Amino acid sequence: MNKKLFCFFLIGFSLLGAEEYYYSREWLNLLYYAKTLTGYQSSAMSADFFVSEKGRENPRLEYETSLQLVKEKDIHFKTKFPLRYKYIARQNDLKYEPVVVITKNVTNIILAYPNRYIQNPVSMFGHVFLALETDRGLLDSRILHYVADTRGDQQGLAYALKGLTGGYKGAFYAEDYYKKIKEYNYLEDREVLLYDLKFSPEQIEDLQLHYLELQNTFFYYYFLDANCAFYIGKFLNVVLAKDILSKPVYTMPAALVNNLRAEGLLENERTRPTATKTFNYLYNLLDNRQKAQVRTLLTAKAKDLDADPETLKTFLTISEFMISNHSELAEIIRQNRIWAYKKLNENNEYQIRPARQAAERVQKINYHSAKFSWFPKNFAGLEFNPIHFLDDDEQEIKNVRLLGISFKSCGSDRPRYGFDLLEIDNLTQSNLLLPAVSWSAKSQFSWQNDFATNQELYLGYAFNILNNGLLYILLGGNYANYDNRLRQNLDNLYLTMGGKIGVKQKLFDNCSLLLAYENQRRNDYRVAELTYSWQDLLGKL
Repeated sequence: MNKKLFCFFLIGFSLLGAEEYYYSREWLNLLYYAKTLTGYQSSAMSADFFVSEKGRENPRLEYETSLQLVKEKDIHFKTKFPLRYKYIARQNDLKYEPVVVITKNVTNIILAYPNRYIQNPVSMFGHVFLALETDRGLLDSRILHYVADTRGDQQGLAYALKGLTGGYKGAFYAEDYYKKIKEYNYLEDREVLLYDLKFSPEQIEDLQLHYLELQNTFFYYYFLDANCAFYIGKFLNVVLAKDILSKPVYTMPAALVNNLRAEGLLENERTRPTATKTFNYLYNLLDNRQKAQVRTLLTAKAKDLDADPETLKTFLTISEFMISNHSELAEIIRQNRIWAYKKLNENNEYQIRPARQAAERVQKINYHSAKFSWFPKNFAGLEFNPIHFLDDDEQEIKNVRLLGISFKSCGSDRPRYGFDLLEIDNLTQSNLLLPAVSWSAKSQFSWQNDFATNQELYLGYAFNILNNGLLYILLGGNYANYDNRLRQNLDNLYLTMGGKIGVKQKLFDNCSLLLAYENQRRNDYRVAELTYSWQDLLGKL
């Protein structure tokens, strides 16, 4: 009797588990369901992604219909939804007989994080994609990524509004790795961070199966939250034991990287630097004769040029970038590339570009900032920036800061409340070959007794100093009735011209000095800042 009772409860428990599978994390993730006030709804928008008429709102009906198709050995279902078929067969102890073919020689999954592309608002905070590395190497691999279809609508107010309100369709696509990395490095000039994901062979297989399923649907793309980072995170959730990314107010690609890092799923961080940054560093090491030879290699046939290996390597480092951005020189550069590679091979020189820079550990990407300021007797301030990226080294200054809020107390005056809509600095080296324009822009608002504003835009050039510093000269103007340096109102709202000249010099590792003179809002300012960064300490956090 006790044995029969035990069997009865065992069967009942098994049936309960089978019934509740359609509300399990695995099934809900597999079909992109989210909890609503009245039940569930999938963010997948196409009816082709479901096998039941009301499958988008009914996980149970979708599961039961799918289970019936698996029991009937429906070849169309197994082909169209291969991972769904695998999970259902496993859950119900059914024989698993796969019918689709995936790439068998994928040995590693790489998470790639191209950093900020300031010229395009949708990419201002970076991008993420997955690279399926094969046993033939990364350049022979494919990538999987989630992108919005914005064809014919690349800029302007309509572009921004549609991106913020879900006016674009987003979908998962596969591309050749070497084509995409060429676009990032040689067209958009973006640095790329690469991480190995700690995935088992079965997880690698399941990712490929699930990608095939996603060819049957699309999602609505939102710049701030339902973007590449969010859906790559949802894509990874399907094969992970724990959800890696929720849906906050905004979703940053850096947040996905940090969450995977926190769960111990990333290893072997390395950096692929931009083409111009690598070139500028090498070019600045050359003497005047070598620099002239590099310029010749980029503009004229150089069959009889007596160039040394350092000159040839520097030319090759920037050659693809120049081909992508200066089509009128493409034919000459291609011919000189062939000649340069041949000359280097004759001298047994095979390492053309510097190796990818490997980090000792996977670093956290900081994208928030807070600042406390205090001067005796007359000023104290507190500032928080929910979105803040700063790349500040000896060769360039790239700063993106959005939606900052501040509180400032100035002596006996009432406290001032501030809001910085944006602050962007893009100070990049310029030279005879790459006459890059540097610029900075700021949009600030504050309120005390009266509303105040400071809008500014400056353009100019920045020049290298011994590969350890940057000299910049910027001209522009302000439209302001508030002086944010002196922290006081102006007597009227003025449009004024101004200028900035400064030197940022690296003193030693992690320490730099900034000296600058600025003329803004009809005032002169002298700026001195000594900065030390505790990078080793921050890297352990």
